[in-house]
Formats: sequence, structure tokens, C-alpha cells
Amino acid sequence: MTLSFDSTSDRPGVEIRDHVERRTYALHTPSAVSPTPADADEFRFPVDAAVSVTTDAVTLPTFVAAYVRDADGEMRLEVRPETDRRLPDAAYRVEACAPMKLYFAVEGPISVTASDDRIRFAFDSDTEVRVGARSHHERPAATVTTTEDSRDVMTALSTLGSALKTTSPERSFPTLRGHPPLIEVGDELRVPDGIDAPETGVRIELPPDRGHAYVAAPLAFYLGAKLVPGGTPRLVTDEGFEYDLDGPQGFETAVARTLKQTFLFDCVTRTEGYYPVELHERGRSNRW
Repeated sequence: MTLSFDSTSDRPGVEIRDHVERRTYALHTPSAVSPTPADADEFRFPVDAAVSVTTDAVTLPTFVAAYVRDADGEMRLEVRPETDRRLPDAAYRVEACAPMKLYFAVEGPISVTASDDRIRFAFDSDTEVRVGARSHHERPAATVTTTEDSRDVMTALSTLGSALKTTSPERSFPTLRGHPPLIEVGDELRVPDGIDAPETGVRIELPPDRGHAYVAAPLAFYLGAKLVPGGTPRLVTDEGFEYDLDGPQGFETAVARTLKQTFLFDCVTRTEGYYPVELHERGRSNRW
């Protein structure tokens, strides 16, 4: 398990442990709480695990970048050290950039106060607060073993996408791309439990040799694609899209260009969603 939640022992609250990054962070509450498992899929943003607690306040013991959004994802408050705001009765989603990414889902009026060393979210009465967390995942979570057989190598490299937190354009954010598993050579192909590549419907067809597989590995990781034996190198989707990866400048150049273009378009596209920041490339695209 990447993350775990437990009641704190020294003072009331919830302790969150990131077993990959070996980090711990505590959320403080006025009285003791007992975290119970919650559905991680209920959160708008990807989380590795979630719990539910009932409390009238949650305090972050450090000041971190934090944002309050409504149920539609619209920004309602950017928390600053001098923040002292009360938000009316509604459904809110709080995003906090702690040692692990944190999200709170809560309904009702919420008062937000912050200083240089803490942030406090208070509610009018005991309220269910769903807490989700996502590891920054800058270390590999597991090791995949492969033989030197090219087809086994392709299968092993197809697991790299298991580190993606999302397959939406937001995967261009570093925090939504975890560290892929390590791959080492052994006597047999072994993929540990829990290493599940996303079902993207994307595959990269390649001649079954290690040279082609190694070149295509970064693209397979970013797209969450499977590497499968084929004839001419090409990118294929279950929806019928096909793209030749053996262009006039050669296979390596075509793969590199495809990865760079995909990343660029993701960066442009994501500014239309939850992070509507000004972007030079987006301004240019509006004039095309």
C-alpha cells in the first residue's frame, strides 16, 4: 500500500504515512477521531487512498499552498498566511500541497484561518470530512523482473504506465506522474502484485527486438501504452487511430517528436480545466 492513515498517538488527529517516499504528515483535530476507509474514486483529482473522519475542525500544522474549490471545481479561495474567511453553506473541495498531496471533501459552512505556521479549517458542528492523499511518488514503488527475451522486455516496459496518476492532460504535471517501477534482468518475467498499467486502449506496435523497445519506453510510460510485437512501428488505439512511427527522419526521431508534441498539447489543454493560467502557447493557438 502506498499510503496509510492512522489516529495520532501524541495529540488528536490523523497521521498519514507515505510508504514509498517515507514521509509522515499529521492533521490535527480538536478531539480524537477514528479514520474509516472512504471511496478514493469520489475525489475529482486522483488520490491513492482516502478515509472519512467526523470533526468540527482540521488543522494543518504547517503553512502550505492550499486552495478551496466548489463542487464544480471552481476556485473559491486561495489560502494565504493572512487568510481569515468564512465561506457559506456549500460543498467544498480543499487542495493542500503538503509532503503528500491532500484533498478534503466537506459540506457546509467553512471558516478558513491561516498564519505563517498553520492553516485551520473549522465547521459549525461535527461534520464528515473525507480526506484523500496522493504520494508524490518520486521513488519506484516496486521492481519488475524480465529475461533478456525481447518479448519479455516489451511486457516489462509496458508496466511503466502504472505510475501514472491520471491519463488526462493533467498527467503533464509532475505530481501526477509517479516514478515508474524499476526493471531488472532475471531468470524469468515477474510483475509484482499492485503494478497495474492503466487500460488506455493505446498500444505501440514494434518489431520484437530490444532496440526498438528501449527507444519507445518513454513514450509508452507517458501514454500508458502497451508495447506489442508488430511489423512497422506505429502508434495505435482501440478507437481506430493509427500513427506511423517510422517517418522520413527515422524511428528514434519520430518517437521523440511524438512524445514532445503530446506533452506540449497536454500542457496547453490543461489550462482549460482546473488551472486556467495564462500560457504563451495557448495565446498563439487562439490565433491559428
